[in-house]
Amino acid sequence: MALAVDSPTDRVEQLIILTEKLTDIILMETGLLKERRPSDLGAVLDEKTRLSKVYAREMALVNKDRSLLEGAKKDLMQLLKKATAKFRDALGEYQRLLTSARQVTEDMVKSIASEVATKRKPVIAYGNNAALKQGGSDRPTALTYNEVI
Repeated sequence: MALAVDSPTDRVEQLIILTEKLTDIILMETGLLKERRPSDLGAVLDEKTRLSKVYAREMALVNKDRSLLEGAKKDLMQLLKKATAKFRDALGEYQRLLTSARQVTEDMVKSIASEVATKRKPVIAYGNNAALKQGGSDRPTALTYNEVI
């Protein structure tokens, strides 16, 4: 779906609205991540995906043909620049939170896997006749991980 526009001013106005909606969604999702409620992120996934596709398509059109914005009011262009800056800032914070959460999750999985491997490692100890013997189990251990984020 593309924006239905009649003029450069109309396009800029719609881009401002689109950018603000995406910013609101990203800020809401950032709040959910900060509140440690990642399972609630799916509530607006369809809307975010739809708006993101429209935004990407429109930005590609504008980057390809700058004349699509020529003739738009200067105050609207300033509003679009401000909305875009706010959107980029929100995306930056969102990305930092996701990267941090991913790193914590990866470290936790590595720690668990290391502990399981240590526990499953055969124990070498002295037996009844003072000879080294191997105890424990050589069976492989399965480790599963349910990725939520």
